[in-house]
Amino acid sequence: DHRDLHSFPTRRSSDLAALAENAETGVPSQSDLIAEFPDLSRAALRTARTTEAAGVGSLFRNAFNPRSLEPQQGSDPDAVLSRAEAAVREGDLETALTEIEALPAEVQAVLQDWTTRARARAAALAAADDYLQDG
Repeated sequence: DHRDLHSFPTRRSSDLAALAENAETGVPSQSDLIAEFPDLSRAALRTARTTEAAGVGSLFRNAFNPRSLEPQQGSDPDAVLSRAEAAVREGDLETALTEIEALPAEVQAVLQDWTTRARARAAALAAADDYLQDG
């Protein structure tokens, strides 16, 4: 029985590339990304607060570094990070990454390794999904 190779669906090269990039090492697990985010969020918030104006309130925030644990409205780093962390806990990496993009560059830098790994996971999952949908 001879099968015509042209009858097989063509895989998009971007899907295959996204899968191949992580073939040897794998992509980070969702649980690893979730577990790592709170400490990184705390460090990112500390970085954001060091750039704020000095004062007693700033001294308290920098010393104790309290942060919102529930999603907050607003555009300040604490609010943005609270929404990003909630999205991470829910497994919504795309929303978390979008929220992180709204942070100042120096705050994003603290999260750079995590965001790179989260993007790799999201791209690999999307590529695998597309690959399976085509097949």
